[in-house]
Amino acid sequence: MCELDDYFESIGFIGLGDIETLDKLLSLKYNTICKKFSKTENKSYFANTCEHCKALQGRYYVVEDPHEIMDELFTGDMEKYLIENIPYEKMKIPLEEIKSLFELR
Repeated sequence: MCELDDYFESIGFIGLGDIETLDKLLSLKYNTICKKFSKTENKSYFANTCEHCKALQGRYYVVEDPHEIMDELFTGDMEKYLIENIPYEKMKIPLEEIKSLFELR
């Protein structure tokens, strides 16, 4: 979604559970992304799950040490974490869904 960086820059990080249209697309492509209920958040949302038992791991990056990616995240060196680039045109995210991100933050 690089084409929308200027807009998203003002609201910060966007991850799993924030854009349902994108989450649904990713869940069809990757069996480790599923809609699960979180007791912590008391709601269902798309999140990372265990590839073996589908246990909820959360909407955040799944790495051994969350701090290991912080430098790379802020320096733009995320290539080793990138699996694919999905063009915005293929996602077809409704404008209303994008606008709702700005209203929530």
